Amino acid sequence: MKTYEIEIDGKPLSIQHGVLAKQANGAVTVRQGDTVVLVTATMAPARLTQQFLDAYGEAAGGRRVTSRLWLGDPPVGAAAERWPVRAVDIDLLAHVNNAAYWAAVEEQIEPGTAFAHALLGRPHRAVMEYGPGIAAGDRVELLVDESDDHLSVWFTVDGTVQASATVVPLPAAALAPG
Repeated sequence: MKTYEIEIDGKPLSIQHGVLAKQANGAVTVRQGDTVVLVTATMAPARLTQQFLDAYGEAAGGRRVTSRLWLGDPPVGAAAERWPVRAVDIDLLAHVNNAAYWAAVEEQIEPGTAFAHALLGRPHRAVMEYGPGIAAGDRVELLVDESDDHLSVWFTVDGTVQASATVVPLPAAALAPG
């Protein structure tokens, strides 16, 4: 167990590592006064428990609460290209850093070139879903599906999707003032 202590606004704050939630990939307990917070991190999305759905489901306002990824699998025949993982793409846990995934998507859009994707000419939304992650040394293949109204990219290792992204135009309702 390691404990770090600092003072914020004259009140002691302590952070403990290595005491609770050892099944998580990382966990700390943060304590200030009578308040204690447990912060955990895992390497992959977890299924939402029934207890979570019971407590927070109503806040979804009728929308379905799920931990399921919604971008789906790549279509059959999606264009494939190798994506070399560089040393600067790797974080301290030996996985590809989230920003590196976005860099790969931006390279497909080709901003500032004569080949820039048609989506860049209008407001758009970009979504990235992270799966189990890409480790240093993995051979990554990008699967790309695109048209004038969308760009979707799947990061695969040995045929398994590790992350995916899509860029689509914003619907007109999202652009209306109001």
